[in-house]
Amino acid sequence: MTGTSGNTFGGVSAGNTFAGVGAGAAISPRDDFNSDDGVTIHIGQSNSFFGYQAGMLEQDGTDNSFFGTLAGQQNVAGYGNSFFGASAGSSIQQGAYNTMIGANANVLGPNSISNATAIGANAQVSQSNSLVLGDAVNVGIGITEPRGKLDIERATSDGGVILRLGDLGSGTTNFNFSRDGSNGALKIQGNQVGSNNIALVPASGNVGIGTSDPKARLHVAGGNLYVANPNGVIITSPNGACWLLTVSNAGALSSISIPCP
Repeated sequence: MTGTSGNTFGGVSAGNTFAGVGAGAAISPRDDFNSDDGVTIHIGQSNSFFGYQAGMLEQDGTDNSFFGTLAGQQNVAGYGNSFFGASAGSSIQQGAYNTMIGANANVLGPNSISNATAIGANAQVSQSNSLVLGDAVNVGIGITEPRGKLDIERATSDGGVILRLGDLGSGTTNFNFSRDGSNGALKIQGNQVGSNNIALVPASGNVGIGTSDPKARLHVAGGNLYVANPNGVIITSPNGACWLLTVSNAGALSSISIPCP
């Protein structure tokens, strides 16, 4: 078609649907068709493009859905992509199974990543198999006004699990983060068989309780340390031997040499 502008095409080119000026401009129903600018055109299938120049350069892509002005404009041979919003996914050329939602939601850097998702206006993702919520947003679960990067709130204060971290490989190992229903204390509980160890393993530095500037490997500021019904406290001497420190009913301290754990 020549000498016209502002046309809308529906159901053309092997099951493709285009709507909007320049949408799917490069796709032709003929294989290996050469356009006036010398670009070799192939057949795309099952694509849906809506908006000005949406999917404009598409050649071999299949099962793509681009909605919005310039959405997926540079996509040439990608498949299974879903771009929604003005200029969403506009720089991706050959990626697969990507999802871009929001105006200017796009990739940063590589133009052929796969299985990547960017949600939100101006959100950017730069590697495959990733999901990004972008442009300085807070995420809320169970709350309409999140006050942090991730704000999770339960509708009730019954002590139910708020966050669960699990091991998909075993299907049985997980740690539950919850709020005690009676006193509001944070509880971290594991349900794996055997020992339920919770370890703080900083790459370097110290651990502080009641202080943001710990001076030792474990620094407790203020209050008391309370150990109920202990067997004792095990420490090592400079030569590596282990000693069990105990206290008698009279308050006397004593040490006993024991095998190291």
